Amino acid sequence: GLRFDYIADITPHAFNVLLKQSADRPYARFVNQMVLLTQAQARYHPVNRGHFGLGLKRYTHFTSPIRRYSDLVVHRALIAVLGLGDDGVVLPNTESGKVHLVELSDHLTMTERRASQAERDATNRFVAAYFESKLGEHFQVAVVRVFSHGLIVAMTDTGAEGFIPRELLGHDVFRFDEQQHCLIGLRSKRIYSLGDLLLAEIYRVDVMTGSLVLQLVSTVQSHRQAPGGAVKVHKSIKDNKKPPPRSTKDRWQRKKRR
Repeated sequence: GLRFDYIADITPHAFNVLLKQSADRPYARFVNQMVLLTQAQARYHPVNRGHFGLGLKRYTHFTSPIRRYSDLVVHRALIAVLGLGDDGVVLPNTESGKVHLVELSDHLTMTERRASQAERDATNRFVAAYFESKLGEHFQVAVVRVFSHGLIVAMTDTGAEGFIPRELLGHDVFRFDEQQHCLIGLRSKRIYSLGDLLLAEIYRVDVMTGSLVLQLVSTVQSHRQAPGGAVKVHKSIKDNKKPPPRSTKDRWQRKKRR
């Protein structure tokens, strides 16, 4: 239901309009994540290609005082070009010099992404260690991502993220609607979608992998409308009993119809 207007080239303004549309909606966090995921990751390169997010055609990035080796490369180049001292370094404008800068840029891009991944892994392990003593406790969570195999949820009080597998959503068969980003129960007609507020229980914790698995207890607030137009309010999964087993006669008649 969100409009994304662009003619030929996508501009930062188009994304800003999209983010403004979704700002007051329950799935605003998801839209922010998707906007980031649709864009290429920033990388170092000797050719100045500008900065898309800032709308700049010419851009370089460094911090002062120096914090990273990439900053040191830029500082040395500036010192040499501006004649600010004897410790400036500029690679000659030759093919070998260009190749060296490309290799250096690729290496710096790799090390930065590796450091970011290490930071995420460490954070996930600390989060898992914190919740290890809280097995069985209930927390209010919001759905931030929907996959065919379950829901990624974030706790409303801490922001910690966990996963609710499809099999822990209750005794049902679910269909994944990729366009609408929701799971639909074929028997119960329950719909789990972005922004839904759920009550979930800490089901399993693995500190080594940093994984946090939750089990649905009940729905606090649902934002997806049922076919009749009314908001679908889910009952506790404890009330979601399995359908009664079919009698032998029922099974035989069904087989005969087939």
